[in-house]
Amino acid sequence: MEYRSFVYDIEIYPNLFLAIFKSLDGTIVHEFERSDWCDDLAELDAFLAQEALQLIGFNNHFYDDIVLKEILHLRSRGEAVTNARLKQLNDALILHRKQLVRGHHLETLRRVPLFASIDLSWLGSGLNTWRHWSEAERQHVLTVSLKTLEARIGWHNLQELPFPPEQVLGAAERAVVIAYCHNDVDATRAVLAHPRYRLLSAMKLRAFINETYPFLVTKERPLGAFQMLEAAIAEQIVRRSYEEAAGTRCVQHAGGFVKPRTFLPPSTRIRLEEVVPPGLVYRSAENNAALEAIRGLAFDPEDRVSVDALKAALKQHPMSIQGQPIVLQLGGLHTNAHSRARFVKRPEGLLYIDVSSYYPSLILSFDRPPIGLDRVWIKQYQDLVATRLRFKQRAGDPAVSKEERSHCALFAESLKIIINACQRRSETVARRTV
Repeated sequence: MEYRSFVYDIEIYPNLFLAIFKSLDGTIVHEFERSDWCDDLAELDAFLAQEALQLIGFNNHFYDDIVLKEILHLRSRGEAVTNARLKQLNDALILHRKQLVRGHHLETLRRVPLFASIDLSWLGSGLNTWRHWSEAERQHVLTVSLKTLEARIGWHNLQELPFPPEQVLGAAERAVVIAYCHNDVDATRAVLAHPRYRLLSAMKLRAFINETYPFLVTKERPLGAFQMLEAAIAEQIVRRSYEEAAGTRCVQHAGGFVKPRTFLPPSTRIRLEEVVPPGLVYRSAENNAALEAIRGLAFDPEDRVSVDALKAALKQHPMSIQGQPIVLQLGGLHTNAHSRARFVKRPEGLLYIDVSSYYPSLILSFDRPPIGLDRVWIKQYQDLVATRLRFKQRAGDPAVSKEERSHCALFAESLKIIINACQRRSETVARRTV
């Protein structure tokens, strides 16, 4: 489907609601207002109801989208949409959002697909991990907001909110707020198009994932992968693949999906001696003693007794790395020790080693599926990794046409999301998720 895409932003003051929508190239502009001067909410209704509309914003899933949905919701019920009511909604979202737990009206409304919407902060995982920021910049920036991204690309007109949120606006102030909102929309368009963040590439990749896995597009998620975080994309794809390969149905459990309990093995107990490589030896005598103490234990993540036994063994025989204790937490044994690079001088220079699909390779080498699943999971995971490496190699082959290389690169990147993210959905106590 060809979407008509608009970047948008809204502003709310006690006597002004303003929504501005601009096409990606900026040639089409729509302004809607509810204020002391005019009421365009009927026109806003008609705009949002058009077919193939795609809205794009920054952090809009948790603010702008909800405001628009509440306006549509109230008008559909014949209720008055006043500026006082919109200001009350604005304050609830900004000041008390953490209190909007599941089941709350606004949290429920957030999940209702009244229109198709993309949140750029969900697409650019690099924005949230600060991979584009220098160490000096990270020390002065606590959160990655639209304003910080504007500064990072050298946006020519950085502006803060021109008036306090509680101020009642006059005609002159209204004009300033309209100009401010236009600037925010233009800045969002600039961030979207800037090559540094590769958000257009991220959108192209999500579109490719939707084409490859059409079941991601549902009534609740009309834009499919565009409205999902990477771990959720991986969960849905691997779940569907597992169901087809195993000939069974998965059910919701502990934040993820598992086979129905009738298919689970009678025991999920793990003998640690089967997991710990027999030749493993630490440099530390204390760590070796602890290893021997826990090697014979049988561990069941769902059995409180076995969990306490392992914790007691680690307390009696503590293990540590770089002075940091190894503790039992969600998903297994963990430490806060930082990794350290080791450089070896060689006559030929620095030795550099890169491992393709490093973590997936470790998973496959130990050949252990998540508890509650079986080797069908390992087989499908192995197929995903092998397919990605094959497409990745072809994407870098100069003998292949440019168009095919681009196609292969997209497919390899989509598989990378699935492969790397699906293990994040396995980090439950029972290690049972797909």
